[in-house]
Amino acid sequence: MGRKEVNIQNLYVLVGIPGSGKSTWAKNLARKSARILIVNCDTLREMLHGTYKYEIDTECVVEDTARIAIMSVLNRGFDVIVDETNITREKRKKLVDTVMATGIAVKIIFVEFEASDKCLSRRLQNTRGYPLVYWEELHKKMMTNFEPVSSDEGNVIRIVECNNTLYSKT
Repeated sequence: MGRKEVNIQNLYVLVGIPGSGKSTWAKNLARKSARILIVNCDTLREMLHGTYKYEIDTECVVEDTARIAIMSVLNRGFDVIVDETNITREKRKKLVDTVMATGIAVKIIFVEFEASDKCLSRRLQNTRGYPLVYWEELHKKMMTNFEPVSSDEGNVIRIVECNNTLYSKT
């Protein structure tokens, strides 16, 4: 009698500053399988505000909505990609802890960024109605607050860019 293949669900937690290629990586992976869905916090912000708007007062609502969406997707047997910067260990740990007892495999996808100027340039292709100075200050703040991903956080996969294509770094 043949062995039945067991499909293990995955939670992909993306990590990287704006413009590093997280959303591109997420969309490319999701296109490969109808069983992979994306929860994008920027899209949730647009949904909740009617336009893209980062408001510190409503970020708890965005995070709660994302967590509910993540669990809903996972409970229905899909894999989920969390498309958000997740630049702090605390934020990544919250996501990992959400599914820790479920047997779902967590993969932390660190989209490495070499030059923040290049990331900023990509981000500026769609400013979402914010002035250039907003994105420059945000990038500076994110670079200052970025906490490197380490192997003690779980299964870390590093993604690097070469000739405008994202590759797994081995």
